[in-house]
Amino acid sequence: MPKVLLRHINLGFGLTLFALLLIGVVSFRSIQSLIRNSDRVAHTQEVLAHAAHVASLLADAETGQRGYLITGDPMYLEPYATSSGSLRAEVDSLGFLTRDSGGQRMRIARLRSLTNQRLAMLAEGIGERRRGGVESGRQWLVNDRGRIVMDQARATLLEIRQQEEVLLHHRDEAARASSMLATTLILLGSLTGIVAVGFATGMVRRDVRRR
Repeated sequence: MPKVLLRHINLGFGLTLFALLLIGVVSFRSIQSLIRNSDRVAHTQEVLAHAAHVASLLADAETGQRGYLITGDPMYLEPYATSSGSLRAEVDSLGFLTRDSGGQRMRIARLRSLTNQRLAMLAEGIGERRRGGVESGRQWLVNDRGRIVMDQARATLLEIRQQEEVLLHHRDEAARASSMLATTLILLGSLTGIVAVGFATGMVRRDVRRR
C-alpha cells in the first residue's frame, strides 16, 4: 500500500477517533451538569413537600384539640396525638434539608420555636378541658394566644416556601438549559464525527482514483 494512501487512512482513523473522544467527553460533562441540576430541582421539591406537611400537621393537631375542647370526646385526640408526635421530626427533617442556606436555617429555627410553643399550648388546653370540663374548654377557645402563635408559624412557613419556590424556578431553568446544552453539544459532536469520517473517506478515495 502506498505511503501516502496509508498516511491518509491513518489520518482518517485519527480524526474519527478524536471526534468520538470529543463526543464522549462533551456528552459526559453535559449529562453530569443535567443530573446535578435535576437533583437540585428534586431537592427543592422535597423541601416544599416537607413544608406543606408541617403546615398540614399543625392544622390537624389544632383541629383535633379544638374538637376535644368542644365535645370532650377522646376520639378527637387521635389526630392531635398523631400530628403532634410527628411535627417535631418533620421540622427537624426540614431543617436538615435546608442546612446549607443561612436564611432558611434562621426561618427553621423560628418555626421550631413556634411549633414547640403551639404544641405546649394545645397540650395545656387539653389539660384544662380535662380538669375543668366544658366551661374551661370554652374559655380556652376564646383565648387569642394560640391564634397569634399559629399565624406566626404559618407566616414563617410561607417565607420558607417562597424562598424555595424562587430556588425551584432558578434550578428548573438551569436544568432546562443543561438539557438543551447537552442535546446541542451531542448533536454538534455527532456532526463533527460524520464530517471527519467523510473528509477522511474522501481523501482515501481521491488517492485510490489517482492510482
